Amino acid sequence: MKIKTGIILLLFSVLLSSSNLFAQSCGFGCLGLSGFYVGYTMHNYEADGLNKYLAENLSSNAVNDIPTFSKGRGFRVGANFFRAHFDDFFFSAKGYYQFVDEHYDIKVEQISEIDKYNYKLQSDYFGIGVDFGIPLFKFVDWKIIEGGVNIYRTEVNIESFYLENKVSESEFEQKEAEVGYYVASGVIVHILKDYISIEGTASYNFFNGGDVEDKSSKLRITDNNTNLIEKSGFAAAVQLNLGFPL
Repeated sequence: MKIKTGIILLLFSVLLSSSNLFAQSCGFGCLGLSGFYVGYTMHNYEADGLNKYLAENLSSNAVNDIPTFSKGRGFRVGANFFRAHFDDFFFSAKGYYQFVDEHYDIKVEQISEIDKYNYKLQSDYFGIGVDFGIPLFKFVDWKIIEGGVNIYRTEVNIESFYLENKVSESEFEQKEAEVGYYVASGVIVHILKDYISIEGTASYNFFNGGDVEDKSSKLRITDNNTNLIEKSGFAAAVQLNLGFPL
């Protein structure tokens, strides 16, 4: 894990250095958009380990149907280190932080003064990536391909209630961050060229893991043969880019 993290940090440094070199050699404005962005995202996954845990622990006394964890929603913030525009194509280097969560209330038959549980799955991750695309129209670009690396941290929070009053809370955290990868495509609509744009991205994520344990008791949700998230899948994001010419 330390080796992988070192490689990622090295790539991150190279991207930053390369943007400075381009800026010095090309002059103001030739690299196009650089700046920051904020957006909303949805992320699909197969949380087999967590769903199995729910079924085994709640099937006998759940009042309502046991939900299936499969899609997180959240936000991302990031930066375009540079987005170099040429006559027939463009390419970019970027980094971001994203957090998504999914939570459900599950009512149960009263046991030891507990009548409801709240389960929450949260994934936070840092990502770096590059993309390549072409202009379609004057104010629309097609981001043909984007690829990058994500560093994931996953948490599960379980709260118990009685008559809407919290009785207890357990926090399961990942011991070490895990690495995943993604490929994506999308479109960029320019509202004010090189300053304001809206970017939509559809991606497929390659990741499994989520070895979480209770912070105090060290108990785990999954066994050695099951991942909390067995398979990650499609994701979508819409973001507002705010930039300036380099």
